[in-house]
Amino acid sequence: TGAVTSVKGADLLSRPIANPAAMLQGTMPGVQVTQGTGEPGNENVSIKIRGSGTFSSSGTDLLVLIDGVEGKLGDLNPNNIESISVLKDAASASIYGARAANGVILVTTKQGAEGKMVVEYDGNYGIYKATKLFNLVTNSAEYMELYNEALTNTGISTGLYPQDQIDLYRNATDHTLFPNTDWLSLIFQTAPTQNHNLSISGGRNGTTYNASIGYVDQQGIMKGFNYKKYNARLNVTSQVNKSIRFGANISLKSGNREAPVFGSEDMFLSAMSQAPTYSPYLADGSGRYTYKAYDFEYNNKNPIALLDGKINHNTEDYAIGAQGWVEIQLAKHLSWYTKAAVNGTFDKYNDFRPPLQLYNFKTNAFMTSLDLGGGLEMQDQQTIYTNMYSYLNYDRSFGMHNFKLMAGYNNESSTYQYLKASRKQFPTDDLRQLDAGSPSIQYANGTKNGWALMSFFGRLNYNYQDRYLFEANLRYDGSSKLTPSSRWAAFPSFSAGWRITEEKFMKNLDAGWLDNLKIRGSWGQLGNQNIDNYAYQSILNFTGNYSFDDAALSTGVAQSTLSNPNIRWETTTMSDIGLDLDIFQGWNIT
Repeated sequence: TGAVTSVKGADLLSRPIANPAAMLQGTMPGVQVTQGTGEPGNENVSIKIRGSGTFSSSGTDLLVLIDGVEGKLGDLNPNNIESISVLKDAASASIYGARAANGVILVTTKQGAEGKMVVEYDGNYGIYKATKLFNLVTNSAEYMELYNEALTNTGISTGLYPQDQIDLYRNATDHTLFPNTDWLSLIFQTAPTQNHNLSISGGRNGTTYNASIGYVDQQGIMKGFNYKKYNARLNVTSQVNKSIRFGANISLKSGNREAPVFGSEDMFLSAMSQAPTYSPYLADGSGRYTYKAYDFEYNNKNPIALLDGKINHNTEDYAIGAQGWVEIQLAKHLSWYTKAAVNGTFDKYNDFRPPLQLYNFKTNAFMTSLDLGGGLEMQDQQTIYTNMYSYLNYDRSFGMHNFKLMAGYNNESSTYQYLKASRKQFPTDDLRQLDAGSPSIQYANGTKNGWALMSFFGRLNYNYQDRYLFEANLRYDGSSKLTPSSRWAAFPSFSAGWRITEEKFMKNLDAGWLDNLKIRGSWGQLGNQNIDNYAYQSILNFTGNYSFDDAALSTGVAQSTLSNPNIRWETTTMSDIGLDLDIFQGWNIT
């Protein structure tokens, strides 16, 4: 009775894309997928389900559940995905309460099947390049004349290219000394991307397994951007007897991303701002980097110097996830399901910025030092997320009346911490460890914070002959992010559906082209706890030293941000009326 749409993992694999989140683009109605950048491993994919469902600037992300536990789509190996379902209204998503205001994505990973062991390999290799770039003036003589004309038309008579220099470029036979540099072509490339996956699955005597390893090597169409990712996953399920079934899911991910320190936008603008009158290197073959050819030229950072000097922001990201679950058939119509999970993400950042010497292209004289902050900065951060939920299921039919009842409990918590350190003045660019820097210019900082969420939830599902459908959900959430007096809130939803094609008068029509016709409606409320962890508290920060007796300094603290002790749950109310139409055994209209 809710608004739910799904896509199979096999359909997603037809696209040679490394990030599973980007694979969803254009696959489901009501789901808007936008990619913020083309940087490998940093695509900034945004997924919106029927737009934003919250006013919070920090809480517009939707909830992604991988085998029932929160996770990141981008961490997955696309070959491990069995299916992806999107919950688009309150009726279908309210059972997830405080986390579901912006929609819910449910990812189911592949499981094994009884039978012989099956070994599968899947791989693809693709080549990417920029479809269209700006058509810049790369002929130096033409550029110099247009530059002079632009300044003259604005009333400026100084800082112009001399005519004899323009003639030297126009009549040059040695383009090493008088180049026509196309800076954009120097930073763009035809980039290969490859994906490989090897899986082993099977089962016997009630135990099934699916194990896989994956590898992604993605180079950027802009030089200097690269990403490699390794995945491993093991899913095991075992039927102990007729009443007890249990399983475990274990996933590992290791990624390494390399990118220039200020990103692709800065690289692009740096290349665009260069004149074609000089090359990235001096013409004497020394390998030294160029700043400009004439003092009056306007320019930006030499992008080739950034690439060659490995002035990069390197990121190593690791993720580990472990889930264990058990399902027990307590009675004929009553079952009990419990799952416990822990996810850990560990990111390591390394940002090294050695100063580079830049020279005049014409005279070979030193002009300036390209110093982008200097030194080495390293940062380690980690997030540990735990989740435990348990629920009872009661499923019974009385004649043509079918009932399903569910009641459960959920507890989640997340702890985040980071440590950052930096030093400058390194004796050589080859020693990129903190100990090699000068202790006279250094700093270190770090922090730790966390949140927790406790929930009770229930669901009633009723249908009559699979013709008249009704569902009610209720979730009661308590969040540590809110003041104790307003910490708890209830989020209900109701939905109903009528499958018209199950009526006798429709069956008598013998409309062979009409497979399914259903009218549905729903109403529900969703919560949003995606705010700062301590927004209701007066947070004190160290602000420096202060003297109380004009003789000694004491460490001082002060409240740095305003608190809001009256902050409450943000609640989103949604109403939905829909029609589902299946025709000609394959056409679906919603």
